[in-house]
Amino acid sequence: MGQLPSQDILALLEFKKGVKHDPTGFVLQSWNEESIDFDGCPSSWNGIVCNGGNVAAIVLDNLGLSADADLSVFANLTKLVTLSLANNSMTGKIPDNIGDLKSLAFLDVSNNLFSSSLPTGFGKLGSLKNISLAGNNFSGSIPDSISGLVSVQSLDMSRNSFSGSLPVSLTRLNNLMYLNLSSNGFTKRLPKGFELISGLQVLDLHGNMFE
Repeated sequence: MGQLPSQDILALLEFKKGVKHDPTGFVLQSWNEESIDFDGCPSSWNGIVCNGGNVAAIVLDNLGLSADADLSVFANLTKLVTLSLANNSMTGKIPDNIGDLKSLAFLDVSNNLFSSSLPTGFGKLGSLKNISLAGNNFSGSIPDSISGLVSVQSLDMSRNSFSGSLPVSLTRLNNLMYLNLSSNGFTKRLPKGFELISGLQVLDLHGNMFE
């Protein structure tokens, strides 16, 4: 009997089930159980980068993919550093268990069709340095738990349908260099404290309804 697929491989195959249209065959023709390297990580699969026996990066940018992207299946990828799905036609949401991705440093789901509000668990991503949620249909207010993103340097949430007032916890992200919240529906007054983030170089708030 062959060795059973690792939980990393099972997670990727579960994600693949949500892919509806893959014009280049990048995922559907490559992510096959027959082509598994049994060190636990399928290094021969397109868009997958391995480190040891674990998936370290999933990069599926600019592929014209239509997918119902269930990101919750990635919660067990404890060594995942990069998740990049930009410029596709993926629907889905940011699941609460995304906070289990303790190694995640780079998250880019920009220019897709993701929706819903950000879960509290989003704030558990203490290793995240670069986040782009830009150009989706995210809504609701920013959770207070965002203060848990202690490593974040670049945060782009522009061109969505976020609303409500900005939480004071946003001003506690002391490593921020770039913050773009433009083209949303944020209201009320800006919280004090952004001026205390010494490294903040870009703060873009245009296209909102601040007082």
